[in-house]
Amino acid sequence: MKKFIESITKALAKAQAKNPDRGVATLRYDVVKRAIERGDFEKIICAFHYTDDYVWDNVNNFGRGEVSKEALLQRFNVLTPSCWVQVKDIKGKKYYEVSVSFHSNLAYDVLVPVA
Repeated sequence: MKKFIESITKALAKAQAKNPDRGVATLRYDVVKRAIERGDFEKIICAFHYTDDYVWDNVNNFGRGEVSKEALLQRFNVLTPSCWVQVKDIKGKKYYEVSVSFHSNLAYDVLVPVA
């Protein structure tokens, strides 16, 4: 996990050097994919997964919920995502929230504890 956290802190520092008010930084998708393969995270949450069936989406809670690393890695084999990171406070604990967006209908959040 140490290597992934180093990549995250470097990306955030680089983004804040350009704009001190910025709290979000982009990450290379291959770095994120390798970290997920190694298990360098606390949990993965599907932020949203929309289909063209609005009734199904509503019944399915828009795809929200915890998912396995295998489910996320399967998406990496088909699509190339955009990845960015920000610091989030969730229930009193600080996390690096790595957002992985495959397209406008599908996104995941990978939570990495701030060490």
